Order: sequence, then structure tokens, then C-alpha cells
Amino acid sequence: MKDDDELCLCFHVTKRKVIQYLRVNRPVLASQLSDCFGAGTGCGWCRPYLKRLWEQSNPESVELPSSNDYQAQRHKYREKSKEQNMSSTAKPSYQYADVAKMIDHALLSPTLAAGTLDEGCRMAVAYDVASVCIMPYYVRRCCELLAGSTVLPSTVIGFPHGGQATSTKVAEAKTAVEDGAIELDMVVNISAVLSGRYDLVRDEIKAIVDVAHSAKRKVKVIFENCYLQTSHKEQLCEISCESRADWIKTSTGFGTGGATTDDLNLMLARATGRTEVKAAGGVRDLDKLLEVKSLGVTRVGASATATILDDARTRLGLEPIQVARVDSSSSY
Repeated sequence: MKDDDELCLCFHVTKRKVIQYLRVNRPVLASQLSDCFGAGTGCGWCRPYLKRLWEQSNPESVELPSSNDYQAQRHKYREKSKEQNMSSTAKPSYQYADVAKMIDHALLSPTLAAGTLDEGCRMAVAYDVASVCIMPYYVRRCCELLAGSTVLPSTVIGFPHGGQATSTKVAEAKTAVEDGAIELDMVVNISAVLSGRYDLVRDEIKAIVDVAHSAKRKVKVIFENCYLQTSHKEQLCEISCESRADWIKTSTGFGTGGATTDDLNLMLARATGRTEVKAAGGVRDLDKLLEVKSLGVTRVGASATATILDDARTRLGLEPIQVARVDSSSSY
């Protein structure tokens, strides 16, 4: 395997990035490599290889399979996992709605044209997910397409970098409410967080929550954990809960990493009152959704909705959904 070949195929983390992380951060535990852009937190195939690198004082000397062999072996590993899940005689401990109503179907990639957005909304209705999280300019049309269903229209505020002025974010939130969005996923001002300007961060979150709650809407506060230290995440949990946010959310799905188990456990442990936790970035199959569900996560952001729910219906012995599949993939 060459240095620029992907070691973690789920999160596109190269061997070079892992070795650099080991050199700079010197993790005490192999599991701490999950902080390297989410390495090892997807299907699990790369974990033994990550551990081999972590165990060596000179990780560059570790011999790994060629990229082609590595990908072929990983494919067999994933197929075997699927077969084992399919052949299990144990009845699933969940109902279809338990997983479908966790999913916010993401239609946020900037390259999605109007026709694809329409098809994505119709697909979300067919699968009866929790919500469609769509680009702000398309909220009104989304509401039209979801009318009469139990799927909620949702959108994003300050997306994806969070650097807009607070007044701009408030204006975005008001427009979203007027256009019919029921849930608002807002990105914190990441620069302000990293600068320790928590008064600004607190005031901004509270301003958006006030706009939403006054209209009986809900708010998810996106941290973008891949750019933050533990202290930042802890402070954001406290501020968001004090501000009565409805969810705290790991990621936009457009950063350098997604939802990791360590981050979810941290956020779940510090979520207080009415505040719940949403995972976004890297939840691309049913097993991963069930994993984060078992931790206590109540929502996930996903573009692989059809893949996840087709698998759920197969395991539950339900008829497949007949609807046009839409590839809305981005980084989610």
C-alpha cells in the first residue's frame, strides 16, 4: 500500500494521514485513531491495520496489502458481514418505524438539481423517514412535496461553515420558518468557538432557538467536531443545553470527519434536559445506524437512506419500497 492510498475506505483516510497523526499526537490507545478524520469508525475493516501501525515505533516500516488487494479483501469482509446478518435467526429487536423515523434524509449537496431534489423528497415520503433536510432555497417546494405525509421539512442555517454574522443567521432562520421548515439545523460559529468567544456563540445559539421556539419549531446545533478539541465540545454541549436546543449534532457531513463513537458518547453524557443527540457524517448502512441508536442517538443525517432502509425491510421481512432511488450523496 502506498502512502496516499486509503487505509480507512469509509472516511477516505490515507495511510499518510494516519502515520502523520501517530507521529504528531502519539495516541495512548489505538482507539484514539478515531480522531484522525474518523478512521476506524465505519465498517471496522481497517481497525486491525490501524492497530498494527499504532503498535510500531516506526509505522512507515509496516507492510500492508496493495491497494487493490486491500479493497478486494474489504469487499469480501463486508459481504460476509451482510450474509451473517441475513442468516441470523434472531428476530430484530426493532420495528421499521424505529429506524426510519431516526433519519433526516439529506439533500444538501450543492450539485443537486431541482429534479433530483423533487425525486429525493418523493423517495423520503415513500420510505416515511423523519424529515428531509434540504437546501434553504428549496424549502417551499419541499413542503409542497411532503404535504399529507408524516415526513417533516427541515433545512440548514449558516451552512456549512457557520461563519455568517448572527444577524444573517437570524434572518435565515426567520425565512426558513416562514417558508415552512419545521426543524432548523444551525452551524455554530466555528471560528468563534476556536477563539474562545463563547459569549458570541451562546448569544447566537439562543437567538436562533428563540426564533424557532417562538414559532413552535425545533433546532439542532451542529458542532463540526472534526475541527474541535474535547474542551470545545464540552463547552458547546453546556451552552446548547442551557439555550434549550432540541438536538446537538456532531457534524455537517462536509467537514474532514463525521460522527465518531467517542464524540457521540461525550455528547450523550453531557446532554441535559430536553436536548437529544444527532449523528451526521458516516452513517451509511443499517448496522452503523443501529450502533449509534444503541448508544442513545435519536436522529441521524444520511444520504444513503434507501440503502439503510432497504436492508431494514429485508431483515424485517417487509416488502421492498417501489420508488425511484436518488443518489443524493455528498459527504454524508
